[in-house]
Amino acid sequence: MRVIQINLAYKSGSTGKIVYEIKKRLDKENIENYVIYGRGKRLKEKNVFKIGINFFAKVNKLFCLLFGNPYGFAIFNTFLIKRKIKKINPNIVHIHCINGNFVNSYTLLKFLSKHKIKVVYTQHAEFLFTGGCPHSHNCNNWKNGCGNCRNKRSMESLFFDTSNNNCKRMHKALKKFEKDSLAIVSVSPWLLERSKQSYVLKDLNHYVIKNGIDTNIFKKISDDEINPQKENLNLNKNTKTILYITPNYMDPNKGGIYFDSIVKDFQAYNFIAVGSFPSNHYFPDNVTYLGSISDNSLMAKLYNIADTTLLTSERETFSMVVIESLCCGTPVVGFKAGGPESIALLNYASFVEYGNLDSVKKSLVHTLNTAINKNVISDESCKLYSSDIMTTNYLELYKKLL
Repeated sequence: MRVIQINLAYKSGSTGKIVYEIKKRLDKENIENYVIYGRGKRLKEKNVFKIGINFFAKVNKLFCLLFGNPYGFAIFNTFLIKRKIKKINPNIVHIHCINGNFVNSYTLLKFLSKHKIKVVYTQHAEFLFTGGCPHSHNCNNWKNGCGNCRNKRSMESLFFDTSNNNCKRMHKALKKFEKDSLAIVSVSPWLLERSKQSYVLKDLNHYVIKNGIDTNIFKKISDDEINPQKENLNLNKNTKTILYITPNYMDPNKGGIYFDSIVKDFQAYNFIAVGSFPSNHYFPDNVTYLGSISDNSLMAKLYNIADTTLLTSERETFSMVVIESLCCGTPVVGFKAGGPESIALLNYASFVEYGNLDSVKKSLVHTLNTAINKNVISDESCKLYSSDIMTTNYLELYKKLL
């Protein structure tokens, strides 16, 4: 077996961490494997290749805005990736997130089908079956191949609605694969059901493999380890703490405005905010803002410190925040966002209708005032969400395809 993983990122971000976990497992099994990625630092690791220059990504983005082709262009990157694939000659190519003007998806898929290379395509968002939307929200046009796109937050073009053409091109590219040569993987049962209803994917082979994390890091840890961190953050030991994590506060899909409203009404509680916020964002005295954090060990400590983790997203296909929090023994409260409520241990997670602030506040109060056993939550969650389970499932799928 010889495997190549292709993803926008490696080691960083949710999908980059997943790629890394799969690579570690393949290395452990002595399976020849490679990673091709397009963003972040150029790492000096064996069989890991960064392909892509930021300048070309910006040029590709400009073309996308002008012509509405979010999976196209990227001619030079695609040429380099195809050349690397030819040189390695893999049995399997495992595709993750290749949006972000990294590669021409249509050209790459046609190349792989022509050379009869088996493909596992993991969906971490809804790009694959929509005409350009990472999340289709309440629009169901994707069931019939998009067109008349009304999801303005996700439109890739400034001038044209190319969503129907994009769907047709993706459908055509995927149809070129021989039967049982292509596996479409959804990261949650919720995403699977949508994929099976879509014009682009409905006739293909579908699987669910839930994301996994390193449970040697994300787990319940002792008070001796987290107390120094509490002291560093100057948190009141007698006050409950709520953890909030967002990759981008300004992204409407992440619901940052709801976080601000909740903070305002929960002044008797500590909040820890992690992620990307505007430089001029106002944080009240009960909020400790730590910026973006890439250190998993530090994140595990923050989950352990918290009494509850808050999720305000409108749409998520999975949510790594949910499983990281549960594996650290901390319950989750948030809005129904699709994926999270289909993968969470619902004994320790509460989800209410999106935008219903009264309900989410009541759930927070209830969760914060309910006695819990963090060790039990952590033990149950680690058995479900470990990277060992995820990578075993992918290995079995690779073998099935071969």
